[in-house]
This record gives sequence, C-alpha cells and structure tokens, in this order.
Amino acid sequence: MQSEEAIEQARPHCEAFNRYVLEQSRSSQFSINYLASPITGGAHNLDMVQRWFYLPILRGLRRKTIGFRLEFIKGNGLFMAEDGKTLEKDEEGKARMEVIYNGFVENQLPQLKCLGIISTN
Repeated sequence: MQSEEAIEQARPHCEAFNRYVLEQSRSSQFSINYLASPITGGAHNLDMVQRWFYLPILRGLRRKTIGFRLEFIKGNGLFMAEDGKTLEKDEEGKARMEVIYNGFVENQLPQLKCLGIISTN
C-alpha cells in the first residue's frame, strides 16, 4: 500500500489509464487485461468480459441491462459459452451472462473498490 500522498498523486493517472484500457477493450482485439490501482501502485487483472461489465459502470450507466452487455459480445462476433458449448440463442446467452455478471458484482466489484480502481464516491 502506498502513502496517502502517493495515492492521491497516482489516482488521476490511474483513472486516465483505466479509462483508456476500458474504452479500447470494447474491441475483442485489445489485449491489455490489467487496470491500475492507485492504492497498491500495481496492476489488477480483469478478463475481457469483466472489463465489459465495468465499462458501463465507469460511464455512469451502472443500471444498464445484461442485454446491453451482451451486445458488446455479439458486436465483436462472439457468443457466450457454457461447458464448452456455444450459446447461440439470445435467451441462453443472457442467462449465462447473468450468472457471470452476478459473480462479478459479488466478488470482483468489491475488490476493485478496495483497490481504488472504482471510486467509492
């Protein structure tokens, strides 16, 4: 953990870097899988789908639907999968996305807040 002064100095740089990574990650071809933490001064790994979950939150669209997030995936020519099987029907994809999203909200989101990656304001 960094000092309070170092955290405050790092925060705007981390926010700018994280915003860039998240905006660029709208494309499945973008390969940076890390966001910067002003608290630790280190990186935190987020996979592509987790970044797509966080992007609407960053934009202040926290309440966007699973369908909105599923459009990111479909827009990149991808499909949700479960147990090695591609879920081509929208309702199957949405159901799987809901399970993954709930895991993100319960597990990943609190970590991102503790690391200062997501503002608690």
